[in-house]
Amino acid sequence: IFLSNGIKVPIKLDVVGSHNIDLLVEAKPYGINSSIVLIYLDVSIEVQVTIPFQGDAIECKQTIPLSIEIINSDIPEYYYNGATPIISAK
Repeated sequence: IFLSNGIKVPIKLDVVGSHNIDLLVEAKPYGINSSIVLIYLDVSIEVQVTIPFQGDAIECKQTIPLSIEIINSDIPEYYYNGATPIISAK
């Protein structure tokens, strides 16, 4: 009822934003003679809505996995643990 009545005040909104995107590659040992390779996309977004006499900034961070791959290599003929060699039976 009272929405169309009253003083009309024009308000100007300004939206200001920035972003930062990083590609992260991480490799870890995974058991004997295996590795796991992780590829992530690290996204950081900051958005600020500015109105007269006030402005609030909101930051959003997200890590998105793009690929996870396990790389296996051949099993060796022997394994040396520092004391005695262990020979595999083929």
